[in-house]
Amino acid sequence: MTWLRVLIPLLTILMASCSNSDEQKVQEETAQERIGREAAEQIKSTLQSAENARELQNQHTQQIEEAVQQNSKEQ
Repeated sequence: MTWLRVLIPLLTILMASCSNSDEQKVQEETAQERIGREAAEQIKSTLQSAENARELQNQHTQQIEEAVQQNSKEQ
């Protein structure tokens, strides 16, 4: 009878910890998915910024080349 008094609370605690562990795993997976999505969005944003910078550089280079050609014609 005494061992039941000890065993029942221990089993209750064990079951509660297993339940919390499952919930914790789901929360961790959800957090990892969110972090993954945020990282992917950050990478996409960085790539888009790099692409925009490259396009701006190409436009600037083209403007310089046109100015040099115009200057050559005037001389």
